[in-house]
Amino acid sequence: MNKINKPLRFSYWVLTGLALFLFLSGMLLPPVNAKTNNVPTLLWNQTKIPNWEEITFDSLPPIGQAGEVTVNSEGLKHYKTQPFRRWQAGTPIAQVLTLGDFRQSFRFQEKNLAEIAERTNLSLKEISLAQFGVIRFQTLGSLLRAVPGLAEFPLVQIPPVYDLLVSELSGGEANINIHPNSRYRGKMVSYTPTLVNWQIGFDPEQTLGDFLSESPHLESLSLSNLPLENYSIQDVPNLALTTLGDLNNWEAMTIAEVPGLSSIPLNELSPNGIQATGTMIATVDIALGPQEQNRTNTISGSDVEGFNVPCEKECAHIELAGNPSIHGKQWISGKYQQVRGGHGPLAVVNGGMEPTGRFLFGETGEWPFKVVVWDVSEKDGTAEMSLFFRACMAELGCTPYFMGPVPLMTVNERDSVLLGQLLPAGSVSSGGGSGSLGTPGEFSAPMNEILADPSVQSWLPTPANRCDRTYQGVVLDALGTAFSQLTQTSAALESHSCRSGECVERVGPYRMPANHPSLKPAIASQAGGSDSRNPDGWLSTAVFDAAYGEIAMGLIERSAAQIDPLTGKPFTGDRLVERVAQLYFAGSAIPIDSLAVDSFGNTVADHSTRVAAKYRSAYQQMNCRG
Repeated sequence: MNKINKPLRFSYWVLTGLALFLFLSGMLLPPVNAKTNNVPTLLWNQTKIPNWEEITFDSLPPIGQAGEVTVNSEGLKHYKTQPFRRWQAGTPIAQVLTLGDFRQSFRFQEKNLAEIAERTNLSLKEISLAQFGVIRFQTLGSLLRAVPGLAEFPLVQIPPVYDLLVSELSGGEANINIHPNSRYRGKMVSYTPTLVNWQIGFDPEQTLGDFLSESPHLESLSLSNLPLENYSIQDVPNLALTTLGDLNNWEAMTIAEVPGLSSIPLNELSPNGIQATGTMIATVDIALGPQEQNRTNTISGSDVEGFNVPCEKECAHIELAGNPSIHGKQWISGKYQQVRGGHGPLAVVNGGMEPTGRFLFGETGEWPFKVVVWDVSEKDGTAEMSLFFRACMAELGCTPYFMGPVPLMTVNERDSVLLGQLLPAGSVSSGGGSGSLGTPGEFSAPMNEILADPSVQSWLPTPANRCDRTYQGVVLDALGTAFSQLTQTSAALESHSCRSGECVERVGPYRMPANHPSLKPAIASQAGGSDSRNPDGWLSTAVFDAAYGEIAMGLIERSAAQIDPLTGKPFTGDRLVERVAQLYFAGSAIPIDSLAVDSFGNTVADHSTRVAAKYRSAYQQMNCRG
């Protein structure tokens, strides 16, 4: 028996050992597709960058964290659309982001369904109205105004409109069967106008335009009352030719609710293609974990705080090597460090914070997303780069870039990495980027020229460091330093103040209009006349300081008397400083949190949030208390 079983026992142990080996190998070795979330890339100057010609919203990995956009403020109740949105981890990003989020970057509002269908080979006759998310927000009136030529079509040639009128004007018994769970059965109505005209109470051959001009009270009838899944896009003549931005509430429609949009490469969605903000390249020298602390030589941050934000603790980062301007710089992980972001009333969302990072792609001030170093593995020498998005609304500005992470790609030690435009330490990126891929290692020429100008360097006055010089809680010296630093480090700040067609030069360390009542007498007396050209060279700093103090206190008093729409109470704290900055740079008539733009594309709200951030920094450096 034993002799007979010996070969069997041998085979048993061989097979068992082999199975155990394979099992353990599967556990210990990384799976082949461990990085399946990474998007298509290409090499540019030996540097791996995303291939935006192949990346679509559909192909992007799902969002990694749950979140919501909500503003609990009495002051926002008067806005017609409330900025509420909620999503779970694992939700496709196209179901989270709306068209309004990209008003300034991809400009979806300028596209139409016909263009999208042609690009994606989509048959619109097979697409129902229910799949076009914005239709549920339309009324007869909004449809009439948005769809080109629709006013000239007879009612009988617009099936959804005809059916809606039949239902509302005659109870729908003659033409529409009642669905047990709604007002309709899932079947398109069949109609014969000449037979039912006497039943429905309107002339089906009358044009929509004429009908609504005679019955304007019916403009408010909503298409959401219809079973929209029973109608195709082509059942509304010229709907496919309608510019998306002309449709009511287009901003609230998610990307997934526009048939075909999420399958178009991102590079084609952007009017000028997705271009790099700058051309600086570095080498990933080493990846370090969250045990790192007190890192100050950084190149990460936000457009509000600048891109040299120091990190005190949990400073996971990639340390960079390359030319002297970037050697030893640290790109801090946004998984651990949060910085201030956002503009306008929506800046309060997520506590006003977003992951630290950089803007590598898109036009300045119109970045569609932020690139963030996320997971850093010191053991493996790798770092995962992720995208973060923001929510925007025309009336309310934009939230911080906090909607993510959406995994982008992984970089390893010794890999090259794109940094975009590298600004001087402490500066805020409000100037124009290069907008194209050029020679590696460049700064933007306008920024270099401005910072190299001795007259610019002399603008920044020596801080008085007096915390007791306050007015209604605002430290005047800290505010003055904030104004000075903004004008010193921002390439995109108007050198002239233009109102009602008249332009006046901004002068002095605080960039006040030369014709301001507080300056005109001094300029006239010291210049020997009323010529205010180039007073920087001969007007004393004391004169500018005195004028600034008078102006600042007046604006603080005016701002403190106004009501903050975010709180429903008078402006205080940071918001008071922001409002003062808005009046300072844009004039006393500027609306609160205005999104009016200057010639550089920066909004009034943009400048005000940057002033507030610099005010806090100056306040802390002066060791003020209170």
